[in-house]
Amino acid sequence: MSELPVVKWVGGGRYGLVRELGSGGFGRVWMAHDTRLGRTVAVKEVFTDRIPPADLPGFIERARREASNSAALSDHPNIVSVHDVVIENGVPWIVMQLVRGPSLAGHLVQHPDGATERFTADVAEQMLLALRAAHAIGLVHRDVKPQNILIMVDDRGGFVRCVLADFGLAKSSTSGGTVLTRSGELIGSWAYAAPERSRTGTGDLPSGDLFSLGVVLFETVEGYSPFRRDDPMDSIMAVVNEPLPEMRRAGRLAPLISALTAKDPAERPSIEAALDMLAAARERRTTRTPRAPGATAATRVTRVSPPPALPEPSRKAARSRRATRVGWGAALTGLLLTALFSALWLRSVTFAEQGDCVNVLDGEWSYNASCSIPAPWGSNYRVLYVTGTALGADACRSLVADWAPPTDRQVNGVKANDAHTVWMCLRARA
Repeated sequence: MSELPVVKWVGGGRYGLVRELGSGGFGRVWMAHDTRLGRTVAVKEVFTDRIPPADLPGFIERARREASNSAALSDHPNIVSVHDVVIENGVPWIVMQLVRGPSLAGHLVQHPDGATERFTADVAEQMLLALRAAHAIGLVHRDVKPQNILIMVDDRGGFVRCVLADFGLAKSSTSGGTVLTRSGELIGSWAYAAPERSRTGTGDLPSGDLFSLGVVLFETVEGYSPFRRDDPMDSIMAVVNEPLPEMRRAGRLAPLISALTAKDPAERPSIEAALDMLAAARERRTTRTPRAPGATAATRVTRVSPPPALPEPSRKAARSRRATRVGWGAALTGLLLTALFSALWLRSVTFAEQGDCVNVLDGEWSYNASCSIPAPWGSNYRVLYVTGTALGADACRSLVADWAPPTDRQVNGVKANDAHTVWMCLRARA
């Protein structure tokens, strides 16, 4: 890590930024080297160039608050740890734990039909525990969405746990105030915001986080966001007025998701009740066949006579059929094992592979800081997200929080300068 070229130094030369990991409307996250402690960290750079001068003090204060809120919860295993805040030219840079793995949004791009019920249950439990810790100290996150849930993976890409990030919009549940910004824009992401968030003065209760989590769990297991619409106001109206769509893949999690997404906050379960519902869902197994009325454990066993022996030709035919079935079974098993080992090998190559232009880091594709975007996009656009997996027609809308066509463009299947084919979410340069 220390041998990689440093793009920029912050914190009086303590943190060397070496690679951009991702960016959104208000900030950019870098992988960096902490020279004092000799560790790899993530450093969040706060964008200020597009903030009106009159709004800049409040914007900087929000970044400071994010660091303070997250630092108060740094010991929790399901919340991203904040290590430090440094000030460069009056702007804070937030130094955080580097999570090795994709966001839940990135994971869902790889699983467009939805994740498994078991994986969704793991996300549900760990996010409920994270929210319980935040609510216990009076913080409401207000922006629970797939982009803010990070999936920690091991060296082989296996799931370890998930962590909640980005407390920049968090607010004390005991403080007053409005949920609207000065410009009247709803804070957070419309498709995940609780119905009461569209009404001033009533949307900053902990139950709002539970609604957002319920929507996230629906999207995780069903494969699509239930209330996302092309127009933000349409998303708000869908959250307020439209029922949750029928669930087809949620299985035992359906009652929990339905309860969390109740329109009336008073009807949503508490976190403890939600954890109990989740535990009950995990304990349920296939329903046992009920006994006939009056049956007891001492039911009489009826002896069954063995079938008559087959004549010799029939026995030979039966042995032949069994041998054929065993042969086909062995062949199919061999093919499946070959496919499995091939997939694992390809995955290991994908996670370790790097090129001149495109990096694969912890399951996320990203451009080197010095890399030029493939022509003709390089001179006019910068990369917001890039992946080596084919994206759906409107995938960038869910991957980039402030996606705004036609200024932002999704480009599919272009060749990077290391011969990889990539799909990109781009933003026009100012």
